[in-house]
Amino acid sequence: MDRTVTDIRMHQTENAVSLELSKRHQAILNFVYEYHLSKGRSPSLREIGQGVGITSTSHISYHIHRLVRWGYLGRTPSTWRSLFLMQQGYAAIGKQPEDNLNVTVNQLRDENRRLREWCERLHQERDDLNDRLHGLLAQAS
Repeated sequence: MDRTVTDIRMHQTENAVSLELSKRHQAILNFVYEYHLSKGRSPSLREIGQGVGITSTSHISYHIHRLVRWGYLGRTPSTWRSLFLMQQGYAAIGKQPEDNLNVTVNQLRDENRRLREWCERLHQERDDLNDRLHGLLAQAS
């Protein structure tokens, strides 16, 4: 039986929080790893589902989203089949990345995605404040 999110235990180390992943999460990470080794690309959501015994793509998406948010998987935005294991994902399944350069590139892509999202939020906040300022100036005149 798969544990729910509330059942996942967190272990805090000096600078990071690691999660004790459920068997389902570990199965997904293993599947992504093995699929990438054999095919040279990332699996689709349906292929992951078939590989780990989940029929609902929304359920698979839910698990993938959590693994990305927790830092076990990375993904390139707006790209199909873009899942990749992060360093923490390799550690969770007891594997070493074959090519450390590839892992570094993937980590940089993931960091760039986070930075783009952050910049987008800053631009939205700036635009909102600018609109508010124009509204206040219009009221004052």
